[in-house]
Formats: sequence, C-alpha cells, structure tokens
Amino acid sequence: MAGLDELNEAVLSVMCDGSTVRAAAATREVLIGEALGSVPDGVPMVPLDADLRSSAKSLRMAFTATPRTLSLDLRKPRDLAKSQLLRRLEILGITWGRRQRVASSGTFKEVWELEWDPEMSVQVVEAAAFGTTVASAAGNALLGATDSLPQVTGSVEKALTAGLSEVVPKLLGILDEQAAREMDIVRLLGSVPALARSQRYGDVRGTDTSSLEAVTRAVLVRGCAGMPAAAANVDAQVARTLRTTIDEVRSHRSSGRAGRDAVEGCAALRAGHPEPAGPAGRTHHPNAPGRRGAGPRRRRPEAVPGTVAGHAARGSGRVDRGLPRGRHPPAQL
Repeated sequence: MAGLDELNEAVLSVMCDGSTVRAAAATREVLIGEALGSVPDGVPMVPLDADLRSSAKSLRMAFTATPRTLSLDLRKPRDLAKSQLLRRLEILGITWGRRQRVASSGTFKEVWELEWDPEMSVQVVEAAAFGTTVASAAGNALLGATDSLPQVTGSVEKALTAGLSEVVPKLLGILDEQAAREMDIVRLLGSVPALARSQRYGDVRGTDTSSLEAVTRAVLVRGCAGMPAAAANVDAQVARTLRTTIDEVRSHRSSGRAGRDAVEGCAALRAGHPEPAGPAGRTHHPNAPGRRGAGPRRRRPEAVPGTVAGHAARGSGRVDRGLPRGRHPPAQL
C-alpha cells in the first residue's frame, strides 16, 4: 500500500511537473492543516488558562491558527476590552496579537493581527506563576519589572494601556522612589516622554491620571534642578545628549502648568553651554564655536591704499580693498 512518501512523489511528478514549489503549495493544507483541536470542558486546566478562554469567549475572540486582522475602536467598550486583553497577554509574553501600523493620526483606533500558535498554550501555563487571572498575572509581572527608572516608566505606560488600574498606584510609588534616587539627569528627564504618553493614553481610555501628573511634575522638577550641575564642564558629546533630551521633554506639553514652567526653566539652561542651543531654543551662547559672531572679531589687516590684487593702480580702473602692508604686488611692465 502506498504511503506518504509515494504520494508526495506522485504529486511531484504527475501533477506538478517536478516543481517542488507547486507541490508544496498543493499539499500544504493536506499534510499539516491549520485546524486547532480542543479539549472537553471537564478537563482540569490551570486557572489562568481557564480565565483566558472565558474572557476570549465573552469577547467573541476565537483561537484560530489562520491569521486575521482585527480593527478596534477604543471608544467602544467591547473593543476597548479586546485591546486590554491583548495588551495584558503581551505583558505576559504571549503574542496572540501583534499591533499593526495605523494610517489614521488619531489615538482611538488600533489594528491587530491575530494568530494563535499551539505553543502559546505552554506559555500560558508558564505565566500562571504570576497569578490566576490574566489581569492579576499581568499586574504582578509589571510589579516585578521595576529594577530601574526606565523599567518603571515603561511598566506605568503598559499598565495604563492594559487597563491595570489596580497596580498603577504601586507603580507610581516605586517610580517616585526611583526618581528620588536617580543621579543620572539624562535618564531622569528621559522618563518624562513615556510619562506624558501615559497621560495621553489615560485620556483616551478614560483612566484617572491625576496622580501620574503629580509624579511627572516631581520628576521634571528634580531633573531641572540637577541640570546646572550636569551641564557644567562637559564635552561636546555629553552636551549633545543633554540637548536631545531637553528637546524630547519640551516636545511633550501634557505635564500641567508646573511641569511646563519646569521645562522652560530647564530649557533656559541651554544657553549655559554652546552645544545645548538648537532649534527648540532661540538662545545661543555668545562665544559658541562655529557660530556667527563667536568670540572677538578679528581686525582686518591694514592695507595699502591705491593697490589692486596683483596689479598696479595705474593699469586698472578697479581699485580693490588692498593688500596687507609689506606685501606689495609685483609691478606690471
């Protein structure tokens, strides 16, 4: 009786004229297929897996191996819940959905490409160590990633976009402590753009961000207070880094009146070093190298009146500004 090898050989030679590409396209779904199996409801499973399947069922999100595009409008409660579920799974390292670029400039639309891989079931079991539900597991995973200030700011942003409001106060407390201990001004001010984006996500998703705004202002004040010492006696590379950081901070205006005042005060310090001045700040250092008017003006060398460049005055009707004293041109005979 013919087996699988004989079937592949017959398809290759008879139906595809020896083309392996055509044979692979003809037998791909026959040999492997994309249908996912299922287990009965009474089979024991980890609580996290049960909560995930229950949430997906209530949101009408099917686990399929065939890629499909999901367009969401965050102003609709059901679409917002779908986005939060996918983002919580992202925090746990389960990439059921991958975000796609959106042509629209608004923040209310998201596009995801969904594709369930059977290996993700193993990842769900591994993530069960963080909690029994998707929300609690994602929150505990974020609380565990708070070793540095950039990690904390990233965790705050992820918590707001995933709708994990329960862990946001704890993360903000950790953020305040990390910012108080942070000595690197660039890293301190570099966390402000992420915090500003988090406030924007809170506005879009209807989350209260008043406490986040207070922490953002505190981070700005600390960063601007330490800027004079950080910008003193630095080389050009460090100055360029400071300039870039200040420009990124100034590009985000959603930090309240106190935050904007702190940013303007921070930007005023750019004039203290020649490099930090740039397009975002109109002030320039008066003696900055490579700029017009830098340093003392050079005096024009004294010239001999009545001479032209390379010719005697008698032989030319055009009189130039003259040559330096002591360097007379050769006479033209």
